[in-house]
Amino acid sequence: MRPLIKGALVSLALSLPVSAQDIPSERQNELKAVYQNDALSRCLVETDPQSDCIGTFRSTCAKLAKTEGEWFFCIESELEAWDSHLNWLYNLSMEELKKQAIEYDRPTGDHPLAMEGNLREMQRAWIPYRDALCGFAGSLTAGGTSITEEKLLCLNEETARQTLRLGKMVGYY
Repeated sequence: MRPLIKGALVSLALSLPVSAQDIPSERQNELKAVYQNDALSRCLVETDPQSDCIGTFRSTCAKLAKTEGEWFFCIESELEAWDSHLNWLYNLSMEELKKQAIEYDRPTGDHPLAMEGNLREMQRAWIPYRDALCGFAGSLTAGGTSITEEKLLCLNEETARQTLRLGKMVGYY
């Protein structure tokens, strides 16, 4: 799952305004400080509903942003935080489902009734859906950097929603 997300981020980074790619590392660290110390996980534990965490850090980071490139960096940083949390939750869920399958003598692997196989299939189906949805969302804009911005915001929102959906399905939230 990770390479697909990385590929989407790389292709987006190539289409971002040049200024987004040229932010000095010390400035990147200032902007990314909003996401430090596992802030997203804390927000998800402390906030009800958890959906209120979507966009919170991007908004805080955006208040610090001085250029369009820095704004894009804020969006990308939140997307990376949600993606990281989704991957952690997915891996945690896969491990737990495999343990449950063994404990309760349920099918495993690619068996149609295997929970971890179905989770993997769901996640694999969600990725192209998300990409198509967000590609369409970007195409609805007037053009220029707004296409990239809308696509990136959509990727952010959909990744966050998938994280929350998976967390609820497996009883984490």
